[in-house]
Amino acid sequence: MNPGIDMYVVADGMGGHNAGEIASALCALSVENCLMAARSAPLPEELTADPRSLSADARNLVAAVRKANADVFEISKTHSEHAGMGTTVVATLVSRATGEFHVAHVGDSRCYRLRDGKLEQLTQDHSLIGEAMAFKPDITEAELAMFPKNVISRALGRGEKVEIDVRTEAIRAGDSFILCSDGLCGMVNDAGILGILEKAPDPEAACKSLVDAANAAGGTDNITVIVLRIAAA
Repeated sequence: MNPGIDMYVVADGMGGHNAGEIASALCALSVENCLMAARSAPLPEELTADPRSLSADARNLVAAVRKANADVFEISKTHSEHAGMGTTVVATLVSRATGEFHVAHVGDSRCYRLRDGKLEQLTQDHSLIGEAMAFKPDITEAELAMFPKNVISRALGRGEKVEIDVRTEAIRAGDSFILCSDGLCGMVNDAGILGILEKAPDPEAACKSLVDAANAAGGTDNITVIVLRIAAA
C-alpha cells in the first residue's frame, strides 16, 4: 500500500527457490513506481494504450500492472534461477476526486466489496475452476470437484503481454473492500468471510481474524489480506 496515492496491492507469487517471493515483491514495487510516475508525467503510450473506455486513473492502473508483467517476465527470462516465476495480482486505486474505486487483476487473488451487509466478489478468478464457473454459471459442486484446484489460467510473468481485467465502482461511505490471496478464500468461504467482517471492530482486527480463520481451517497456502473501509467525508 501507498497512502500517498491510495493504492493497494496483493500479489501471490509462484516459482521455486524463492522465485515466487521475488516475483510478488517486484510486482508490488513496479505497480507503485509506475503509479507514482504517472502523477508527474504521462505514462508511455505502449503502457496506456487500451481499446476499452477507461478513466485516466483506471487506465494508469492497468498500465502499472502491464509494466509489472513486463518487469517480472524480463527477470524470469534473463535469470535462469528465476525461470518460470510468476505472480497473481489484484491492484486497486481509490480516486478521491471522482469517488471511484478501480481494481485491476490477473490470476486468482480476489477483491471483495462489503456493502449494506452483502459481500460481493468484484473480480473473477483466472483459474481452471473460475473459467468453468464463468462458462457454466449453474455448474454443480460435484462437477467442480472434478477439476484440479490451484490451476491458474492467467498470471503475470508468463509472457511479454498479459490480459488484465479492470473494473470501476462508485464508492459509498461505509463500504469495505477486501483484497486477498487464495490462501484466504481457499480456506474460508464467502459466508465465513462476511461473518468475520461484520464482527470486526476495525480493518486491522478484521485482517487478523481472517488470517486466523484461514490458519484454523488448515492454512495450506500463503495468506495475505488487506481490508479498506471508506469513512464518511
